[in-house]
Amino acid sequence: MSWFETLTFPFMQHALIAVFFAGIAFPLVGVFIVSLNLVPLRFAMMHVALLGGAVGLFLNVDPMFMGLLLCAFTAVALGPLSERTKIGLGTVSGYFMTLTLALSFIIFYKGNIHVIQAFSILWGNIFAMTVWDLTIVILVSLSILGLIFFFFKEIQAILYDRELALAVGIPEKKLYYVIVFMLGLTIAVSMRMIGALLVDAFVLLPAMAANLVSRSLKQSFVLSSLFGLISGMSGLYASFVFDLPASSCIILVAACIIAICMIKRTLLARVAALLIVTCALLMTGTVSAAEPVAVASTSLTGAIAKAAGAREVRILTPAGIAHPPEYELKPSDLPKLEGAQVVLYAGYERMVSKLVETGRNKQILVVQLNTETSPENLISQVRKVAAALKTEVQAAAWEKEFQGKLAALRASLAPLSAKRAAVHWHAQPFARWAGLSVVQVVRPGELTPKVIADAIAQKPDVVVDILHSPVAKTIADNAQCKYGQVINFPGAGNTVTLDDLFEYNTKELLKAFR
Repeated sequence: MSWFETLTFPFMQHALIAVFFAGIAFPLVGVFIVSLNLVPLRFAMMHVALLGGAVGLFLNVDPMFMGLLLCAFTAVALGPLSERTKIGLGTVSGYFMTLTLALSFIIFYKGNIHVIQAFSILWGNIFAMTVWDLTIVILVSLSILGLIFFFFKEIQAILYDRELALAVGIPEKKLYYVIVFMLGLTIAVSMRMIGALLVDAFVLLPAMAANLVSRSLKQSFVLSSLFGLISGMSGLYASFVFDLPASSCIILVAACIIAICMIKRTLLARVAALLIVTCALLMTGTVSAAEPVAVASTSLTGAIAKAAGAREVRILTPAGIAHPPEYELKPSDLPKLEGAQVVLYAGYERMVSKLVETGRNKQILVVQLNTETSPENLISQVRKVAAALKTEVQAAAWEKEFQGKLAALRASLAPLSAKRAAVHWHAQPFARWAGLSVVQVVRPGELTPKVIADAIAQKPDVVVDILHSPVAKTIADNAQCKYGQVINFPGAGNTVTLDDLFEYNTKELLKAFR
């Protein structure tokens, strides 16, 4: 009988449908196991499912149903139990694993359960799937897919850093318990399909293979589903061709996929190393380090990184934020830290503690900058970043060009030299560079009558405010003088670089005197 002829039988149709859904969805749970280090919990759930199957055989009830029931109960209880007893989840999992295994064999012994029935739990039988079994497989599979589809960003944050996810307002514990719950259901269903001893064929091995070659969480999910589907379908076909148990064939195919991924990664690494050495010999005999990816807290630290010669700069604070230092980290920001080697921050950002802690936990170089916007300080900070990135040559070229632009801009401001100015505290560096005579400094926050009166008494020619947190318009109105707003963070007027920042501020100051 040919392979296609067997597809006319219900047992083969059920097996194919089950492998299709389980092959796509179950490996996604394996990604959780790998990322959250839930290996002890996985072992515990396997033994709980085994106990459920034993109870089912003893009571003459569907073993998979009892396995699902016990796994669901255990999954709900494990997380809160480990927290209340102050015992780690791994320790509690070990307790459940040994306890349930002992109880299973006691039930096998006292219940006079035949060895064939016991082995049906340990090894499974995918060709014995009933319509009821198939329905449960499909429902659990769709639940896993739905969880990841609707809560991908939240899951991404939890898998990246649970503490940081909690800090940015994600219900980390609830989602973590849901993940544990889905793990329990997945293992219980897998037990029915391929047995308690080979659960990893559908759950863990495809995720391990994906982890070897993927570069992001999304790739891990997609590749694990692809590998799970390939191993399931190929294993099913191989079991027919070679007359071998389907569960064993599935796990062998999954193991081969892991081996291929390992060989591929090793070969790629060797080829890459060979290319680097070859280029070094052909060119200069030395290999310069790749310029790292920089993550910047704001557009200002990002502009400093660009000036320093960073190859790629990922800015956390979105464009259009009125006052960038007030921005809080969100789950969608976390992927920007993936693959980064340098994190740049100023120290006044609201996100700073989370950012620095995450950077250090992920072994990313963290560099604090002084973001006072005088040209001298900015050049100094660019040199500092260039030293960290090993891009001194690019920074030196930028500095030379920047000095030339500053000279031209300063010449255009010559008519404003010695003009009396009441200046926002954070606009002082630019105002002094522009040649204004600063007669009054206005601090951020609500203005008092005395501050307003003192500023008016100085008879300023212009009030220079800050676009990000303006406070001094009242002074200009009452002093009947010019008023202008400058920026410290690139963004307004399509500004991106430090050059753009000074060009924008120069134009705004000149515009105020028109």
